[in-house]
Amino acid sequence: MKRYKYLIIILSSFIILVGLLVFFSIPGKDAYTTSNIIEINYPENGAKAFIYFKNLGISADHQMVFISGSKNENFTPNESADYIYKGVDALYYKQQKDTLFIYCAMAPAIPVNYSGAIKIVQIELGNIEMMDLYHDDNYLKKGLHKVQ
Repeated sequence: MKRYKYLIIILSSFIILVGLLVFFSIPGKDAYTTSNIIEINYPENGAKAFIYFKNLGISADHQMVFISGSKNENFTPNESADYIYKGVDALYYKQQKDTLFIYCAMAPAIPVNYSGAIKIVQIELGNIEMMDLYHDDNYLKKGLHKVQ
């Protein structure tokens, strides 16, 4: 009987130890998240736009990109005021004066309440054109920037 008590104590201690190790080794909810805010400025009239990028998941298989006319530290898009890009496709941009050109595979609907002073022009590209920009960083040769 004493032998079973020691076995139960050792087994219980082992289970508790493994449970604590698992509990403290699991990362928090933002451990696999990278984010970035790109501020677009047009100094002649003080116009600004913000591109928000958030990449989620261990394998970076979920991405959120949205363009807003106002600063938003919460990374929460406003469905009626922001351009919201869904999916993991690359997004490229170029600024010319007070206009921001967005090159994407699939353009979202134009938000009815967009309040930014910088104009947004969306240019949808086919798969071959997107691959051309991606290949050997050709987007840099065309004067574009990649949202990342």
